[in-house]
Amino acid sequence: MKEADTCREFVRPKLEAAGWDESPHSYKEQESFTDGRIVVIGGEPIRRPKKRADFLLRYTRDVTLAVVEAKRTHKTVGTGLQQAKNYAEILGLKFAYATNGKQIVEFDYLTGKERSIDAFPTPDELWKRFLAGSSLDNATAKEFLTPSWGASRGQALFPGASRGQALFPVSLRPLTLIGTGLRGVKPCFRFPCAL
Repeated sequence: MKEADTCREFVRPKLEAAGWDESPHSYKEQESFTDGRIVVIGGEPIRRPKKRADFLLRYTRDVTLAVVEAKRTHKTVGTGLQQAKNYAEILGLKFAYATNGKQIVEFDYLTGKERSIDAFPTPDELWKRFLAGSSLDNATAKEFLTPSWGASRGQALFPGASRGQALFPVSLRPLTLIGTGLRGVKPCFRFPCAL
């Protein structure tokens, strides 16, 4: 059984049973979240494949809470966990899941704990856990869930990223090095922020 079959026959039904297909909650399948790294081979730039999550779990259209990485049914459940954790770190998410269709393992960045679970959490359960681990008060959380500017025109405040990145203190994460001519190379930093 291929990974796509595992997603279709096992993972989707489990996500739907947990309520991830009921508006305003949703899941996005095979969602690309990077353009792919550019490498130079033989003097020619080549773009590597895009990073693609098997599933992104969204509490609302603008608020992504978790990533799910699925593997074939004959693989062990933890096989995809490191990949899910890498994707969660790139996207600034606090929950990462790996599954082989039969078992599910969760990594919670708020507690730092990994555990096996029988079913995916519901959107409301995951949102409550997210709030409990964050420093948001109820008023800020309610404002955070309000559709962002331009929502009526189909624009997202944080296109292609997790709005949750704006909830936590800014960390300086070097993304690339910028050449400055003869004066050397300086790091370029990414600053997630809310508008």
